[in-house]
Amino acid sequence: MSRAALQTHTMVLGAQVPWWFTHSARSFTNSKILFDIISITFLRANDCATRVAEEVKCREEKATRSQCELRRVLEGLAVQLSSPARFVDAQEESIRERIRELQHECKERSVVRDYTF
Repeated sequence: MSRAALQTHTMVLGAQVPWWFTHSARSFTNSKILFDIISITFLRANDCATRVAEEVKCREEKATRSQCELRRVLEGLAVQLSSPARFVDAQEESIRERIRELQHECKERSVVRDYTF
């Protein structure tokens, strides 16, 4: 290779090296920006998932408290509706059945009173 060709080749390579570094730097900058965007998106999604998990936990606790309160109310009703002759279980159906029986007894008493007067 002649000296002139070698110098030309060196100059071309010398011009291409800064272009390659510039291109690599731009590519790195674009990759870093993309990585930052993905990181921010991931952090937001993670925060959102954490908030949803906390909300679900709070709602489950509230549901548990409500179920316990309902159980206490049913037990209180069962105690009030029970008599020495008739035990009422603390279940919704047993309580409904006893209330129907009491309504029927009240209707019978009112019919008997209507006939006695």
